[in-house]
Amino acid sequence: MVEAGYSTRMTVESNHETAKSNADQAREDRDLYEPDARKSVVVPGTHGALSGTAFTDWVDKDGNLKPEHNHPVDEADLPKRPAREGAPDPQASSKPQESPEPQEPPHE
Repeated sequence: MVEAGYSTRMTVESNHETAKSNADQAREDRDLYEPDARKSVVVPGTHGALSGTAFTDWVDKDGNLKPEHNHPVDEADLPKRPAREGAPDPQASSKPQESPEPQEPPHE
């Protein structure tokens, strides 16, 4: 039984259009993963920590971040990491510390 206003023919045509559109999109996506389809880039300022084809759209032809991806970072917004045990205190003086005088072992 067909409900009023519902057309089987329209649904079949829509499904064919959707299937074609999906196949076209899948083809485009597959082409992105072909060897050498996209160049690998290094995101400026990361010293190579961020690199690969995923960032190709972030960098212009001169190797600089595009304006829409170039956001200044406010140090106050960065998470605070606890200092590692034994790590130098960044707030401490930069002059080298002297070693303590060697102590003699206790006499028994």
